[in-house]
Amino acid sequence: MVGRFLFTAMCYNYETMIRTGIRRSIHQKGREETLASLSEEEKRIWFGERNTFETLNTDDEAKSQSTFPGAEVQVIPIDTRQREYYFFGFLPNWATSFNDQRKNFNARSDSIRIKPTWKKAWKNKQRCLVCASGFYEDDKSNKKRYFFSVKDRAEIYFAGIYNHWKDPATGQIAKTFAIITTEPNELVGSIHPRMPVILDKEGGVTWLKPQASEEAVFDLLQPFPAELMEMNEAPKPPRKKKGGPELNLDF
Repeated sequence: MVGRFLFTAMCYNYETMIRTGIRRSIHQKGREETLASLSEEEKRIWFGERNTFETLNTDDEAKSQSTFPGAEVQVIPIDTRQREYYFFGFLPNWATSFNDQRKNFNARSDSIRIKPTWKKAWKNKQRCLVCASGFYEDDKSNKKRYFFSVKDRAEIYFAGIYNHWKDPATGQIAKTFAIITTEPNELVGSIHPRMPVILDKEGGVTWLKPQASEEAVFDLLQPFPAELMEMNEAPKPPRKKKGGPELNLDF
C-alpha cells in the first residue's frame, strides 16, 4: 500500500507513464514487456486469473498520466542506465516505515550536498533521470493549473536522486527517488518560486556518468532556458476514488 504525502509548494505533480497505465504501456513498450513489468497482484486485479490482455477491463483503466508522490514511475538510475520503476518519494536509510512521514519528493539543489536526508546519497552518486513529458504548477492568484513542457520534445528528463531503502521489519527493498529542484526561469517564475532541474541530452549523459566530477554534476543543477519551454493552462487533476485496490494511481 502507498501512503499519503504531506505536499509542499514544490514540484510534486508531473506527467509520465505510471506503472498501471496498461494500454498506454502496451502502446509504448509492447505487450510482453508491459506484462513482465507488473506485479502478480496487479496482474490479478487487471486481468483476472487468465493474466491475458484480452480480459482487460477498460472501465478501470487509468485515464491520466498525471502522477503524484506515492506512484511507481519510470526512472533511469546511474547503476543500470535502464528504465526501471521507482516510488516517487525518497526514503532515507533511517526511515522506520514505508509510510514514514519523513518521505521527501523534492530535493533542493542548494542544500542537496549538506542536508542529512540527501548528503549520503549525493556522495554515493545515487543519481537518476526521471522520465517525464512535463510538470504542473498551480497559480494561487487565479487558482488555475498550468502545464510546463519543453518545445518539440515529447519526453524530458528531470535530475533525480534515489535510495534503495530496506524495510527494518521485513527486509524488503523499496526503490525510492526525489526530483531535484532549482530556482525558476522567467517562465516558471511567473507562477512558482521553484522548478525541477531539466537536463538536456548532454547534461543527461553527464548526470549518469559515474566518473563525472562532483562539480561538473553540481553545475548541471540550473534553471532550464525559458525560451525553450512553453506553458499551457491545464484542467485540475482527477480526485482519487475512494475504496478499491491501491494501485499507485493519482491521489
